[in-house]
Amino acid sequence: MVLALAACSDSTVGPRPLIDRPIDASAVVTNLWSPELLTLPSGHDIGEAEDINDSRLAVGWSEDFSGTSPMPVRWSAAGTPSILTMPGTANGGNAIAINNAGQIVGWVKSSGVNQPARLGASPALLMPGFRGSAMDINASGAAVGYVYLSPSSSTSLPMHWTAAGAPSFLKVPTGYFEAVATGISDDGTITGWAHYRNDTGNIIYVDYRAVMWSSPSATPVFLGPSSVVSAPTVSMSPDGVIMIARDNGSSGFSQSFAAPYDAMLGSTTSIVTRARNDRRRMVGHNPATNIAHTRRDGITTGLVQPAGSVASSANGVNGCGSAVGYFRTTTVVNMPFPVRWERSGVCDAPW
Repeated sequence: MVLALAACSDSTVGPRPLIDRPIDASAVVTNLWSPELLTLPSGHDIGEAEDINDSRLAVGWSEDFSGTSPMPVRWSAAGTPSILTMPGTANGGNAIAINNAGQIVGWVKSSGVNQPARLGASPALLMPGFRGSAMDINASGAAVGYVYLSPSSSTSLPMHWTAAGAPSFLKVPTGYFEAVATGISDDGTITGWAHYRNDTGNIIYVDYRAVMWSSPSATPVFLGPSSVVSAPTVSMSPDGVIMIARDNGSSGFSQSFAAPYDAMLGSTTSIVTRARNDRRRMVGHNPATNIAHTRRDGITTGLVQPAGSVASSANGVNGCGSAVGYFRTTTVVNMPFPVRWERSGVCDAPW
């Protein structure tokens, strides 16, 4: 594979107005999404895009085949990669979420430990010395994620950070021993999942519940059914729609917890939802076919696959409906390549 060299740049790019492309005013019109391969940084062989903002800036990670730590990456609107500036002596990481102001959060490897961090223009460790990760950031710059109280701990605790970086622990549901905050909406509502501990004090590793915090100080509320398979994927759209998804091998489950209650559901095999924008657009993948899909207003569409792809997933979506994620050209799970799917010249219409 021929790789292009890209210079590192951390300049802040503001959101591109969504009205600079035609608006798809009809909810029933479907337009094909064209896959655009995102270039890997020089010397890197694999990578994955995690999120995209309205300026079409994408973030994620990339690394080489030698097994070194992944590096946090931002891709420009043109698809050019740059390794993000990391705090201190950090030498690896992953950029997991980006807001429309270009603020980025995720984790970095610092002193041999993965720690939650802000990346890019103003890099900083969010909890110096604590293992964990930031998972999402909203329009105001508030972030959520999780930490462990010690490097050797296996119990994760949910966290909230203000835009200024002040941390606070979120409440873990009564009787549960750990939780993770995975999403925050623009109004500050937080979502995630929790693990159950039974009455004898034994940890039940196969019992998970999705939860919601209405504010950083609120008591969590349970959402959705209990899972006996694995932790659910719980995502939050900017306008506060919570999506709960679970990948059960060749089938999946997705559920929505705010109006308009549209989810990627099917009678047998459903689409596992990874993200949703504030215009009712959801993205994810079909676990039966391992192909990226999108859904809006009851219409589910398979995303066009890059040449040679055998599997793909869409991880993030912006307000226009552009999606990012990964594809694989081999059945080897840890061999992904970053991709961005663009609409054919239109934006999703507001509702």
